[in-house]
This record gives sequence, C-alpha cells and structure tokens, in this order.
Amino acid sequence: MVTTARPGPPVPPPPPPPTMAPSAAPVVGARRTAATAMLASAPEMVVWTITAFVAVVMYSVAVPIDAAVYHVHVAIAFGLVLLQAGSLLLAMWRGWAAVIAFLVGQFLFGLFGSADPGLPWPVTVPQLILLCALLVLLTMRGHARWAGVLWVGAIIVPLAVSFVPGHGATPDGVVANLVTSAAVSALVFGVALAVMAGRTRWSVQLDEQRATTAAEHERRLVAEERTRIAREMHDVVAHSMSIIQVQAASAPYRLAGLDEATTAEFGEIAASARSAMAEMRELLTVLRDPAGEAETAPQPGLAQLPELVAGIERAGLPVTLELATGLQDGGAAARAAYRIV
Repeated sequence: MVTTARPGPPVPPPPPPPTMAPSAAPVVGARRTAATAMLASAPEMVVWTITAFVAVVMYSVAVPIDAAVYHVHVAIAFGLVLLQAGSLLLAMWRGWAAVIAFLVGQFLFGLFGSADPGLPWPVTVPQLILLCALLVLLTMRGHARWAGVLWVGAIIVPLAVSFVPGHGATPDGVVANLVTSAAVSALVFGVALAVMAGRTRWSVQLDEQRATTAAEHERRLVAEERTRIAREMHDVVAHSMSIIQVQAASAPYRLAGLDEATTAEFGEIAASARSAMAEMRELLTVLRDPAGEAETAPQPGLAQLPELVAGIERAGLPVTLELATGLQDGGAAARAAYRIV
C-alpha cells in the first residue's frame, strides 16, 4: 500500500520589509539638497545685504551734504542721491542701468548744485565713495566693461558740467578735483580687476583639480571593482580547478588496479585542469592590472589543435580534424579557432 502525506497548512508569506528606511532616504536627500541650495545662495544674500547697507548709509550721508553744503534744493537732493545710491542696487540686477543712473545723477547734481570756494567740485566726497563702490561691485558681478564705461563717464560728465558758469568753483580747484577723482577711482578699479583675475585663475585651477580628483576617484573605483571580481573568481573557480587537478593527478596513486587507459585519462584531466588554471591566472592578472602583461606563455593556436583532438579522442569521443594547407598560425584568428574547437 502506498501512502501519501497530506500537505500541511499553507505557510504564510513573510511580512514585507518595513518601509521606513526607503522613505527616509528621499527625505534625507531632499533635506541635503535644500541645505546645499541654501549654502549656495548664502554668498548672494550676503552681497545683497552689504550692498543695501552701503546704499542706505550713503543715502543718509549724501542728502544733507548736497542740501546744506552744495545748496541743492532738499527735494531735488533726495532725487539726485536716490539715483546715485540706488545705482548700487541696480548693479546687482543690470550693469548698464546702474551706470546710467549714476551718471544722470552726477549730471543733474552739476546743474542744480554750487560750491563755495575751497570745497570739492564737481565730484564730492560721497560721490567719489559711491563711484568706487560701484566700480568694485560691477567688476565683481562680471560687468567689467560697464565698469570701464562708468569710469570714463565719471570723468567726462563732471568735466562737461564744470564749464557751466555760476557754480563758484575755481578752474584750479576743478582740475585738482577731477585729477584726484580719476586717480582714486582708477586705483580702485585696477585693484578690483586684479582681484577678479586672480579669482578667475583660482577658479580654473580649482575646476582642474576637481576634474583630476573625480577622474582619479573613478579609476580607483574601477580598480577596486576589478580586484573584487578577480578575488571572487579566484575563490570560486580557481580553487575548484585546483581540487580537480589534485584529485586527477593523485588518482593513480590512491586507486589500485587502474589500467593504462584510465591512468592516461586521469592524466589528461589533470593536464586540462592545469591549463585552465594557467588561463585563469592570466585572466585574473588582466582584471587586477589592465596595463600589466597578462600573457606569460605562448597562446594556443592551430599548431595545438592535433594535441587537443587527441585528448578528446582519448576521452572516448570520435573527432575528425581537417586543416587546409596554407593557413597562417598565430594571431587572433588562430587563437579564436583553437577556442572554438
């Protein structure tokens, strides 16, 4: 009588893995991205804050000076200084707008203002400070051409205004004022250009260093992956092949009563295992070091085909080998033919 075991109750499937870890990864990645964006925008926020602070301070200082010292009407003074101090904020947005606003304010100041003897004219001290700050800001923002236009215009516009009569300034004072303003602003402009040139060179070197580091990191990852594959192949395949070779080579000594054919068969197995191990070592050498010399012995070709066929025939398989005359031995074609056979 044949008995069959009843199937047991169905085994419930294992519970699904918790979903907290997969959902936590995107959250962490999103937080990291947001933090990176905040850090990247931090310098821009600092520049905006400093620019707004300087504009407010210079506006507060220049309005009373223009109204009390240079006899500009208070309402007009508010508008003129707003143009020139506001040009700093415009430089954060559009370079050409900042240049136009500053030069228009300077031209209107020369029309509506007047100076007592001995006072700086036609470029006041607050205007010179604003001019230098605007030159630096335009250069740092990548508007060096507009900064050059501003520097030239800050010389031409006051020079043209100085010819308007009735402003109480002496020719010597006007010349001294223009020379001083041009020299100071040129020095500040030159320093800003030099700083930007050094910053550009440093950025280029930093980019090159980053590219080199990334390439080196990629090469290191590839080398580590090759080493890992070579180690796994050595542990799995080479160890098994070495056991086969040892067992086949020691079989005639461990097993008594073997005939000559069986002993020769074990010899062929051991020889094939040794050949496979040699080829495996060459492959592992290539995996570990692509630039190294992998071939330490001549590669098999057409000349080794009779020996290969003889080994297969000894294993009991009938094989017929036909080689056409005039075939060239050696090279990739001969090696591929050996592998195919």
